[in-house]
Amino acid sequence: MIIKHHKNDLSPLIGRIMWSGSRLQVARKLQFDYKQDARDPNLPNYPINNGETVYGYTEDGKLVFQGNVYKVEKDTQASTVSILAYDHLW
Repeated sequence: MIIKHHKNDLSPLIGRIMWSGSRLQVARKLQFDYKQDARDPNLPNYPINNGETVYGYTEDGKLVFQGNVYKVEKDTQASTVSILAYDHLW
């Protein structure tokens, strides 16, 4: 899955992605971790905040997830940010 935020492709920075939900559930959930370290000039800095919209695409560019961020956890020791988003039917 390709993750985008404000037209920025976060896929090269993604470590873990979990996309859940089924046809029996109303809403879908997307969880992912990505690398972020403001001290590293070689690493792009894409801050994501609560309430912002993230998008998930298939490898061939089909939109499969569009939702808002509900939880952001930063781990400065591991230089990672964990995101939890729900689609608009939540």
